[in-house]
Amino acid sequence: MTTSRSPGQWTRHPSNPMLSLRPGKFDSNHIHAPMVVREGGRYRMWYSGSDRDGNEFHRIGYAESKDGVKWERLDEPVLSPSDPEDYFSVPAILRDAGGEVLRRDGRLMMWITGHNLMCDLRLCTSEDGISWTVETPAPTSDEVYSPTVIHEDGVYKMWYTYLTGDGAMAIFYATSGDGLDWAYHGPVMRSTEPWEHKNVLYPFVLKRDGVYEMYYTSYGDVCDLAVAFSKDGTHWEKTAGPILTPDPDSSWDSLYCSNASVLSEPDGRDKMYYGSRVDMYHRYFAIGLAVKEKR
Repeated sequence: MTTSRSPGQWTRHPSNPMLSLRPGKFDSNHIHAPMVVREGGRYRMWYSGSDRDGNEFHRIGYAESKDGVKWERLDEPVLSPSDPEDYFSVPAILRDAGGEVLRRDGRLMMWITGHNLMCDLRLCTSEDGISWTVETPAPTSDEVYSPTVIHEDGVYKMWYTYLTGDGAMAIFYATSGDGLDWAYHGPVMRSTEPWEHKNVLYPFVLKRDGVYEMYYTSYGDVCDLAVAFSKDGTHWEKTAGPILTPDPDSSWDSLYCSNASVLSEPDGRDKMYYGSRVDMYHRYFAIGLAVKEKR
């Protein structure tokens, strides 16, 4: 398969980071997994945050922006598990194949994962994006992490992370008629390239000009962001290297560049929001923005 796509040149925005840890708030110790859409003339971001030392009790936060650069966020999370030992993380808002937000009966649909090795899949809905209803208190799966979901040709399509038989993280694919009951089709992408780390995860998928684009994380002692292309959503062609790597001189993304959310702007530019890390204490430290100029 040949898609003849170029990864382009991504540049960190000079106003980075977009969001940082907030002492005394629910996102004081971890902040990551941005999910960004445009709706109603504004940029809307849902993300994961925690004030715990360990990898636990992540909650879903919310921020808004007029330009995608200057953000205002709510002090309190918009979605929290009732059990403080539980974990809601990595929000995925339903979009169409081109990346535009979709509503069903006037409501947003958001999938989250958490708790059981972070792999419990739940569906939530909301009219305003602030007040959410967990439609599936009992998880619909316990083998799904970090999904991305689009609706195309009457089918919900989900790419997500899970473990292969050898213990490595890979990217899997599933389809559904209603967003609740999924048919799981097995892994569609593994770590195969010399420049990749052992694990590939955090897929984010959109489709342009008949070609799917998957932005994903190559995960090891450091994390890089990469992109792959596909004509069918299951057979992927990778580029010759990552599109964004940690900056060792940075005060906010010196170790990880991970879990991307990409927007195609009307002027032809792309915005890529991502989680960052600077040490092994803070699971994630900030949310940054990289920009690719006009195609």
